[in-house]
Amino acid sequence: MHIKGKIIGPIGILILIIGAITAISSFSAVSEIDDFQYVEITNGTLIVDDLEGGFTVYVDYPPVDFNNNQIHDLCENIVITATHDGKWISDYGSEYSEIQNPNPQREVFTYSVDYDNRGCSTIYGAEAAWYEDRELTQIGKVCVGCMKGNTTIVAEDNVSMWIKTNGIADDLWAGVIGGFAMSCCGICFGIFGLAGG
Repeated sequence: MHIKGKIIGPIGILILIIGAITAISSFSAVSEIDDFQYVEITNGTLIVDDLEGGFTVYVDYPPVDFNNNQIHDLCENIVITATHDGKWISDYGSEYSEIQNPNPQREVFTYSVDYDNRGCSTIYGAEAAWYEDRELTQIGKVCVGCMKGNTTIVAEDNVSMWIKTNGIADDLWAGVIGGFAMSCCGICFGIFGLAGG
């Protein structure tokens, strides 16, 4: 066996092992994530740990428009407010975004019944989620573009909210994919090292 085979083969096996461990640990962490991080709360403090994706809020209210004004009734009948005490990113997601200083009076809740669109128009079908055999309807997003800090959210009239942290699984899925790719590279290195040696 050539010297390069003796070096590349074990390096490939080491990369394979590290990749497998990364993929398995990331996948197990993804499977442990709850659908909702805050369940049936009427008010509270949401902790933002540099996760600019914010939160999505759901309520137990049907996606109807009984007064036929083309606005989902839940947006007209439920009042939710939220503020954030940390820095935030203006125009989040655009090329013109900038980091702004904290403004604890700034409203950080926006009504949005659809993942991709703002507002409550019945043109957009309201997104639904299930929690323990209960169908919930998306009512809005909180703190999209917020940086590290605390977000205070309040629903008037004791309306219960179920809240998801957006993007919480993205980094973990990246770990699964990265670990799998690393394992594939390790296999290639191992084969080339052992075959070339």
